[in-house]
Amino acid sequence: MKTIPIITCFLFYEGKVLLLRRSSTLRSYPGKWGAVSGYLEGDPVEQVYREIKEELGLRNSDIKLLRSSSPVSVVDAQKDIEWKVHPFLGEIINKERLVLNWENDEFRWVDVKNVKNFNTVPGLMKVLDHLLGLET
Repeated sequence: MKTIPIITCFLFYEGKVLLLRRSSTLRSYPGKWGAVSGYLEGDPVEQVYREIKEELGLRNSDIKLLRSSSPVSVVDAQKDIEWKVHPFLGEIINKERLVLNWENDEFRWVDVKNVKNFNTVPGLMKVLDHLLGLET
């Protein structure tokens, strides 16, 4: 099984979490819902800011990172991949600048309890629960 390190950042605004629907042109999980994410290429915090700027057009001053946690293992047995997810939680200060790039087709602001109702990338709820301390 191949292990791939990635970052995932859940961004909140007025109590709702931002979900992004992955573009149908992406190789991995097209059309699935997720959070800001990307392959880890160096420092995780720097990678989070880079991905937020690329995917949402937001600058560092438009967001506030609140927390991170230890990596979470998410196994996709069908693809024979273990995603080593470095999770982050943040808040959007200025959502007016939010503009999606080609990686995502749509976004929605969702109550955390409703994330489970979306067709998400593997382990999204597991990672979010880990960050929020809701693991059972």
